[in-house]
Amino acid sequence: MRPGVGLADDRYARGIGHFSSDRRVSRDITLVAQEAIDELRREFGIALEPGETRRNVTTSGIDLNQLVGRRFFIGDVLCAGTRLCNPCQYLADLLAKPLVRPMVGRGGLRADLLTEGEIHVGDSINTAATAELVIGTINPGKAHQVELALKGLDVNVRRLSEVMPVIPMVEERSADPRQNAREKARVYSAYANRPVLAIDFALYLERVADELQPGAMVRRILGSDLKLDDDHLIRYYSALIARYGGRLKGRWHAAFALAVGASVTETDVIVTRTFVADASPHRNPGYPLASLQLTDGLVYVSELGHDEMAYPEVAPPLRRFIAAALSTR
Repeated sequence: MRPGVGLADDRYARGIGHFSSDRRVSRDITLVAQEAIDELRREFGIALEPGETRRNVTTSGIDLNQLVGRRFFIGDVLCAGTRLCNPCQYLADLLAKPLVRPMVGRGGLRADLLTEGEIHVGDSINTAATAELVIGTINPGKAHQVELALKGLDVNVRRLSEVMPVIPMVEERSADPRQNAREKARVYSAYANRPVLAIDFALYLERVADELQPGAMVRRILGSDLKLDDDHLIRYYSALIARYGGRLKGRWHAAFALAVGASVTETDVIVTRTFVADASPHRNPGYPLASLQLTDGLVYVSELGHDEMAYPEVAPPLRRFIAAALSTR
């Protein structure tokens, strides 16, 4: 089994499943309880033969519905429950059995694979210990976005201000956002004596001259040591975008580093957005350039609801990264 792929030779691992084109849900591994299969036979007279549920693993003695948002081991393979595997009309039509209503709440569980390995008949399923994580940023907007991304995962997420009476200043001096994230994670973790997730962003705008690229110094214009406040930052980038026709494609490089003791691991995600010179009047504290960015639905990022993610593409890989890195039995 491989994270992001699934079980070897499974139809979804090969990309030929009926719903393979739908990337909105995890398809790494699916589980169904033998107890649910027995209930279908006993309560509705519906008999399902082995394999007819179209789930990868059949379990016994485990309440799968309680594993949504939990990390758990199947043998030595770490997984994270993502959502219930609700019944669909396609399965009912395929088997010519009235399954949709009877299987509500009994359809099983979808899960991400967080580590590679093999599973075997008879392997036990055990939940992982709840983990603690500190978000290593003094930017409340960034902290809230991380909280949204990790919501529902069995991780006790706290902010720096909750665990540190005095927060040391860590300057972001590198042109590499990964190096900045690593340094913040290392320093904050040493002070907090807890696992710390740090974040840094770099921005690259298409067609903009190299010497004008923001890179990891979005607030330090042209390499200056002076950091612009939110309003001046919006005005500067609005003028820059206007010089290139008023609309540009931009690429955010979001770097995440997790420090646990002396160990630092990292991951990154690329997010593409459209930037426009005409700024929205709405402001997001901590995310000033949200007023110049459009979602794929052509809505200003700054006009999204408080509990909507500015960059929802970040959530799945970040959740997998954190869930795997903090795994303990």
